Amino acid sequence: MKKTILVLACSVIVSLTATAQEGKRQMPDPVVQAANQVEKLNQIVSLTDAQKPKVLELTTANVKAMNELRQKPRTEGTDGTARRTEMQKLRTDYLASLKTVLTPEQYVKIEKEATEPLKAKPAPMIESNNK
Repeated sequence: MKKTILVLACSVIVSLTATAQEGKRQMPDPVVQAANQVEKLNQIVSLTDAQKPKVLELTTANVKAMNELRQKPRTEGTDGTARRTEMQKLRTDYLASLKTVLTPEQYVKIEKEATEPLKAKPAPMIESNNK
């Protein structure tokens, strides 16, 4: 009986380890990514019904371009500054294209969100069992 339990426990551990080491993580669908980003933008600036499809089109194109850039293999001997520069250019171009669709007030809110440094989140409290 003990051997059976031991064998079952080992097989579960081996199967979990094998599952955790599967190949590369696939990129989510660009249309889904873009829709999620548009929803976040909508929460920030309350897009009109006329703006949503235009923003979705621009965002989808931007997501596809970013994903293509991420998929390019990194060449040895580079530090990633060229890729980072290209991504920054894509981001700048995307914000400029949004400017043609959004109102000036909406664009100011988006620009503020894009340039605002990430707010530090407090570390989660870990309860100790040492009482």
